[in-house]
Amino acid sequence: MGNEKRFKMNKTYLDKGIFYIENFISKKELNLIKSHYESDSGWIKNGVFYEKHKELLDPETLRVIFDINMRISDLINSDEEIANSFYVLQKFLPNDQEWAIHPHSDRFDYRDTGSGESRSQYCTKGFILYYNDNYDGGEVYYLDKEIAIKPKPGMLLVHSGSKEYIHGVKAVKSGERWMSTGFVYEKEYLEKNMKGNSPALKQTP
Repeated sequence: MGNEKRFKMNKTYLDKGIFYIENFISKKELNLIKSHYESDSGWIKNGVFYEKHKELLDPETLRVIFDINMRISDLINSDEEIANSFYVLQKFLPNDQEWAIHPHSDRFDYRDTGSGESRSQYCTKGFILYYNDNYDGGEVYYLDKEIAIKPKPGMLLVHSGSKEYIHGVKAVKSGERWMSTGFVYEKEYLEKNMKGNSPALKQTP
Protein backbone atom coordinates (compact mmCIF):
# COMPACT_ATOMS: atom_id res chain seq x y z
CA MET A 1 0.00 0.00 0.00
CA GLY A 2 2.93 2.30 0.62
CA ASN A 3 3.56 2.64 -3.10
CA GLU A 4 0.00 3.57 -4.06
CA LYS A 5 -0.27 7.03 -5.59
CA ARG A 6 -3.06 8.16 -3.27
CA PHE A 7 -0.61 8.38 -0.37
CA LYS A 8 1.22 11.68 -0.50
CA MET A 9 4.69 11.09 0.92
CA ASN A 10 6.04 14.60 0.48
CA LYS A 11 7.72 15.77 3.67
CA THR A 12 7.27 19.33 4.86
CA TYR A 13 10.11 20.35 7.17
CA LEU A 14 9.46 22.88 9.94
CA ASP A 15 13.05 22.43 11.13
CA LYS A 16 15.79 19.92 10.40
CA GLY A 17 14.40 17.71 13.16
CA ILE A 18 10.65 18.18 12.56
CA PHE A 19 8.64 17.19 9.50
CA TYR A 20 5.10 16.21 8.65
CA ILE A 21 3.33 14.44 5.81
CA GLU A 22 -0.24 15.38 5.00
CA ASN A 23 -2.69 12.67 3.91
CA PHE A 24 -0.38 9.93 5.14
CA ILE A 25 -3.43 7.69 5.43
CA SER A 26 -6.31 7.43 2.98
CA LYS A 27 -9.79 8.77 3.63
CA LYS A 28 -11.07 5.20 3.86
CA GLU A 29 -8.50 4.34 6.51
CA LEU A 30 -9.17 7.58 8.34
CA ASN A 31 -12.94 7.04 8.39
CA LEU A 32 -12.55 3.48 9.65
CA ILE A 33 -10.34 4.58 12.53
CA LYS A 34 -12.57 7.56 13.34
CA SER A 35 -15.58 5.24 13.64
CA HIS A 36 -14.04 3.85 16.85
CA TYR A 37 -14.15 7.30 18.42
CA GLU A 38 -17.92 7.54 17.94
CA SER A 39 -18.54 5.18 20.85
CA ASP A 40 -17.88 6.19 24.45
CA SER A 41 -17.38 2.56 25.51
CA GLY A 42 -14.00 0.90 25.93
CA TRP A 43 -11.99 4.02 26.73
CA ILE A 44 -9.71 3.90 29.76
CA LYS A 45 -7.74 6.72 31.35
CA ASN A 46 -3.98 6.24 31.17
CA GLY A 47 -2.21 9.26 32.61
CA VAL A 48 -3.06 12.28 30.47
CA PHE A 49 -4.64 10.15 27.71
CA TYR A 50 -7.85 8.30 27.24
CA GLU A 51 -7.05 5.12 25.30
CA LYS A 52 -8.77 2.31 23.44
CA HIS A 53 -6.56 -0.76 23.14
CA LYS A 54 -6.20 -3.32 20.36
CA GLU A 55 -8.33 -5.91 22.15
CA LEU A 56 -11.37 -3.74 21.39
CA LEU A 57 -10.55 -3.21 17.71
CA ASP A 58 -11.99 -5.40 14.98
CA PRO A 59 -9.75 -7.42 12.59
CA GLU A 60 -10.26 -4.99 9.69
CA THR A 61 -9.12 -2.04 11.78
CA LEU A 62 -6.13 -4.00 13.11
CA ARG A 63 -5.11 -4.86 9.55
CA VAL A 64 -5.37 -1.21 8.48
CA ILE A 65 -3.29 -0.10 11.47
CA PHE A 66 -0.73 -2.79 10.66
CA ASP A 67 -0.48 -1.48 7.08
CA ILE A 68 -0.03 2.06 8.41
CA ASN A 69 2.71 0.85 10.74
CA MET A 70 4.47 -0.79 7.80
CA ARG A 71 4.40 2.50 5.87
CA ILE A 72 5.83 4.31 8.88
CA SER A 73 8.58 1.70 9.08
CA ASP A 74 9.33 2.10 5.36
CA LEU A 75 9.58 5.84 5.90
CA ILE A 76 11.73 5.87 9.03
CA ASN A 77 13.70 2.66 9.47
CA SER A 78 17.44 2.66 8.80
CA ASP A 79 20.55 0.77 9.83
CA GLU A 80 20.60 2.80 13.05
CA GLU A 81 16.93 3.09 14.11
CA ILE A 82 13.58 1.30 13.88
CA ALA A 83 10.03 2.52 14.51
CA ASN A 84 7.94 0.61 16.98
CA SER A 85 4.29 -0.05 16.22
CA PHE A 86 1.13 1.44 17.69
CA TYR A 87 -2.18 -0.36 18.21
CA VAL A 88 -3.72 2.11 20.66
CA LEU A 89 -6.15 4.89 19.82
CA GLN A 90 -5.81 7.95 22.05
CA LYS A 91 -7.70 11.13 22.76
CA PHE A 92 -7.50 14.26 24.87
CA LEU A 93 -10.58 15.73 26.49
CA PRO A 94 -10.92 19.42 27.40
CA ASN A 95 -9.26 20.70 30.56
CA ASP A 96 -8.65 24.09 32.13
CA GLN A 97 -4.87 23.73 32.40
CA GLU A 98 -2.25 25.25 30.11
CA TRP A 99 -0.97 21.90 28.84
CA ALA A 100 -2.46 18.56 27.87
CA ILE A 101 1.10 17.18 27.90
CA HIS A 102 3.74 19.23 29.67
CA PRO A 103 6.93 20.08 27.74
CA HIS A 104 9.39 17.19 27.50
CA SER A 105 11.82 15.48 25.17
CA ASP A 106 11.15 11.93 24.01
CA ARG A 107 14.71 10.85 24.68
CA PHE A 108 15.39 11.06 28.40
CA ASP A 109 18.01 9.18 30.37
CA TYR A 110 16.28 8.22 33.59
CA ARG A 111 19.61 7.04 34.98
CA ASP A 112 20.30 10.72 35.58
CA THR A 113 17.55 10.64 38.20
CA GLY A 114 18.76 7.43 39.83
CA SER A 115 15.62 5.54 38.75
CA GLY A 116 17.37 2.96 36.59
CA GLU A 117 17.35 2.12 32.90
CA SER A 118 14.43 3.13 30.71
CA ARG A 119 13.69 2.56 27.04
CA SER A 120 13.29 6.35 26.72
CA GLN A 121 17.07 6.71 26.78
CA TYR A 122 17.17 4.76 23.50
CA CYS A 123 14.46 6.82 21.78
CA THR A 124 15.59 8.70 18.68
CA LYS A 125 12.28 10.10 17.40
CA GLY A 126 8.61 10.43 18.22
CA PHE A 127 5.75 10.27 15.75
CA ILE A 128 2.06 11.09 15.96
CA LEU A 129 -0.77 10.26 13.58
CA TYR A 130 -3.78 12.58 13.74
CA TYR A 131 -7.42 11.79 13.02
CA ASN A 132 -9.39 15.02 13.48
CA ASP A 133 -9.17 18.79 13.79
CA ASN A 134 -12.64 19.79 15.04
CA TYR A 135 -11.44 20.97 18.44
CA ASP A 136 -10.03 24.14 19.98
CA GLY A 137 -6.53 24.20 21.45
CA GLY A 138 -4.37 21.07 21.28
CA GLU A 139 -1.49 22.60 19.30
CA VAL A 140 1.92 20.95 19.39
CA TYR A 141 4.46 23.51 20.57
CA TYR A 142 8.26 23.17 20.31
CA LEU A 143 9.53 25.52 22.98
CA ASP A 144 13.13 26.14 21.95
CA LYS A 145 12.19 26.42 18.27
CA GLU A 146 9.13 28.64 18.85
CA ILE A 147 7.23 26.43 16.43
CA ALA A 148 3.54 25.62 16.87
CA ILE A 149 1.45 23.35 14.66
CA LYS A 150 -2.25 22.53 14.60
CA PRO A 151 -2.37 19.05 13.04
CA LYS A 152 -4.77 18.08 10.26
CA PRO A 153 -6.66 14.77 9.93
CA GLY A 154 -4.51 12.10 8.32
CA MET A 155 -1.27 13.95 9.07
CA LEU A 156 1.84 12.16 10.32
CA LEU A 157 4.15 14.34 12.42
CA VAL A 158 7.72 13.19 13.17
CA HIS A 159 10.26 14.90 15.41
CA SER A 160 13.66 14.25 16.90
CA GLY A 161 13.74 12.84 20.42
CA SER A 162 16.68 15.00 21.52
CA LYS A 163 16.53 17.73 24.16
CA GLU A 164 16.78 20.30 21.39
CA TYR A 165 13.19 19.37 20.51
CA ILE A 166 11.45 19.79 23.83
CA HIS A 167 7.75 19.94 23.02
CA GLY A 168 4.35 19.92 24.68
CA VAL A 169 0.71 19.78 23.70
CA LYS A 170 -1.52 22.70 24.59
CA ALA A 171 -4.69 21.83 26.47
CA VAL A 172 -7.82 21.12 24.47
CA LYS A 173 -10.43 23.76 25.27
CA SER A 174 -13.41 22.27 23.47
CA GLY A 175 -14.04 19.10 21.48
CA GLU A 176 -11.77 16.06 21.53
CA ARG A 177 -8.33 15.58 20.01
CA TRP A 178 -7.85 12.13 18.39
CA MET A 179 -4.44 10.61 17.63
CA SER A 180 -2.03 7.70 18.02
CA THR A 181 1.56 8.07 19.16
CA GLY A 182 4.65 5.98 18.64
CA PHE A 183 8.40 6.12 19.01
CA VAL A 184 11.57 5.23 17.14
CA TYR A 185 14.41 3.47 18.95
CA GLU A 186 18.03 2.60 18.38
CA LYS A 187 17.97 -0.54 16.25
CA GLU A 188 20.16 -2.61 18.56
CA TYR A 189 17.94 -1.89 21.55
CA LEU A 190 14.67 -2.56 19.71
CA GLU A 191 15.88 -5.82 18.21
CA LYS A 192 17.03 -7.03 21.60
CA ASN A 193 14.19 -5.86 23.81
CA MET A 194 11.08 -4.95 21.80
CA LYS A 195 11.05 -7.17 18.72
CA GLY A 196 7.29 -7.77 18.97
CA ASN A 197 6.64 -4.03 18.80
CA SER A 198 8.05 -3.43 15.33
CA PRO A 199 6.16 -4.39 12.16
CA ALA A 200 9.48 -4.51 10.33
CA LEU A 201 10.55 -7.33 12.68
CA LYS A 202 7.10 -8.96 12.88
CA GLN A 203 5.14 -9.43 9.70
CA THR A 204 1.64 -10.04 11.10
CA PRO A 205 -0.37 -8.07 13.65
